[in-house]
Amino acid sequence: EQEELFAPYTKQYVTNRPHACMMNLIPRNAGKSLGIHFLCKRHGFRKEDSYAFGDAFNDVDMLQSAGISIAMADGDPALAELATLVSPPADSDGIAKTLQSLGLIGDSF
Repeated sequence: EQEELFAPYTKQYVTNRPHACMMNLIPRNAGKSLGIHFLCKRHGFRKEDSYAFGDAFNDVDMLQSAGISIAMADGDPALAELATLVSPPADSDGIAKTLQSLGLIGDSF
């Protein structure tokens, strides 16, 4: 019901609702997902070869746009359901550990 009320005002945005009282508005011509598409195109990567790490609900569109989506263990628990993988917490070098486990970086970074 609320979505219908907002619909006329949100056509130029990608929206998501992390909470009943909150709505994220991401301009359709900007945002993290477009950043992934831009970088893949610019550097000749396939979407399937892209990785994205996210910890908050405003990362949903980015995680859905990446080939491999990685939710941080200390982030919003709902992201883990959307993600391909769950990384150790950020304050435990979670990103580096995940990149190492995927063979993308060596042991010394």
